Order: sequence, then C-alpha cells, then structure tokens
Amino acid sequence: MTHNLGIGRTISLIIGSNLMLWGVGLPIRGLGILIFSVLADYTTPLIQRIVLAVLPGLDDVLTTSPKRQVRTWHLNVGDRVRYCGEMVRQI
Repeated sequence: MTHNLGIGRTISLIIGSNLMLWGVGLPIRGLGILIFSVLADYTTPLIQRIVLAVLPGLDDVLTTSPKRQVRTWHLNVGDRVRYCGEMVRQI
C-alpha cells in the first residue's frame, strides 16, 4: 500500500544505501501504516453512511424530469379571437 502511494520511492531516495537510516525508518513506517489503517477502518463506516444519506437525494435530482408547463388561456370579454389565422370575432 505504501509503495502505491509513492512513499516507498521517496524513502528509497532519502535513505539510499544507509543501513542505519533503513533500520530506524522501518519501525516508523510500520507504525505509520498501522495508524493509517486504523484511521481508514474508523472513517470507512462514516463515509459509507454519508454516501448512503446523500445518494437518494442525488438520485431524485438526477432522474426527475422537469415538469412541463401547462398552457392555459384565460379569455376575457373584449379579447380578439383568431381561427386559422383570421380574425373571427371579439368575445
């Protein structure tokens, strides 16, 4: 896991071929990996709960189509009415 994060390459650049630094760095790396794994185990359920709480709302937003606007005509006395493009009469 640490190699994939780039730490392995960084450590080999810093330590190089110094065996004393390698021996001191090994327990520190082990402790760091342990702390990282405890944090990951602690935060994973929290992240899962947050994602599961957000997904239904996000699903509604992404899948709901906008409501179509319904056309309504409110005719009043005195309005002009057209039929087939010709003025027919006034109401």
